[in-house]
Amino acid sequence: MRKLLTLAVFGLTLAAGYSLASNPGMGSTAPRDQWLPLDKIQRTLRSDGYEVREIEVDDGYYEVKAIDPDGQRVEIHVDPVSGKILKVERDD
Repeated sequence: MRKLLTLAVFGLTLAAGYSLASNPGMGSTAPRDQWLPLDKIQRTLRSDGYEVREIEVDDGYYEVKAIDPDGQRVEIHVDPVSGKILKVERDD
């Protein structure tokens, strides 16, 4: 019985690890040559009303520090392949 329980816990641990690893919010695993250039990301965000201050690469996505259309400082996570905004949070 103990062996069966150990195997079940091991299986659940593997499944949870796979689920976390495949989470699209965790950043891109695409090769860097498939990423959009920084100037394209910057132009897209500017056209959406953001004033871009800085762009860095962090954990497989672009991390952008910007001022939003309401004048608030924000940190934006952008998918580097699609250019899709993954998350916007106020940067206090």
